[in-house]
Amino acid sequence: MKFDSKLMYSDLEWFGESYNYPVYISLLDKSSFFCSNTKPHAGFTAISDSGNLLIVHYSLLGMLGASKPEYLSFPLLSLNKLKISKFPFLNGSTIKLEFLVNGKKYRYTISMPGKVANTDLYEQEQNYYGFLDTLRNVNV
Repeated sequence: MKFDSKLMYSDLEWFGESYNYPVYISLLDKSSFFCSNTKPHAGFTAISDSGNLLIVHYSLLGMLGASKPEYLSFPLLSLNKLKISKFPFLNGSTIKLEFLVNGKKYRYTISMPGKVANTDLYEQEQNYYGFLDTLRNVNV
């Protein structure tokens, strides 16, 4: 499976919402006790015009084309914790998110490069900065 702009836009269209700042990410689900830092998922994220964080991610089998992606959507108003850290020596960030939805906590760590080599994701850097600015403006 090739992660390119065509895949990103078609995956994000699944939500049926207009969105801004689509970016390529690596995602770790930290929501359960048995979660692992050694199983990152590749995917895409964006912020919808209605104020939701949209996430599409593929497991390792999904990246090989053996399974379908998982689609997640969280209202930014349900964002309980936010921590943004810059990669040392690289143009990128790690974002730790915690959402509280219907009494359940969802925790994710997103690694987001400022640029993605050998792809046609040319707007990654511009969208990266817009995405981070939008998250920083959420009242947590």
